[in-house]
Amino acid sequence: FLDQGPNGASFVAMALLIRAVEALGMASFVTASCAIVSNEFPNHISSAFSVLETSLGVGLLIGPTLGGALYEEAECGIRTHDRTVLANLRVGSLSTVPPTPQNFEDVYKT
Repeated sequence: FLDQGPNGASFVAMALLIRAVEALGMASFVTASCAIVSNEFPNHISSAFSVLETSLGVGLLIGPTLGGALYEEAECGIRTHDRTVLANLRVGSLSTVPPTPQNFEDVYKT
């Protein structure tokens, strides 16, 4: 929505405010995900963190690429309705993720 806002100092202030809120959200996400992974997989922390960081990296790679392609295709950006549908699809896709095993040792049984 910044592209539709006012020019000048108010644009800069809005951009900085948005970046600050984004940084706060990302810091909260990283802290929470590290705490959850450490708590859920205490015996395999390195493996769990490698999966977490790989997933984050792939998401950061695919997200802007897909977003840019969708923005190009729509010519004027994605409408609110389309964003709502995409957000619901993302949330719905979480139901396809299998639950984590209660005992992580069961995954590595030989």
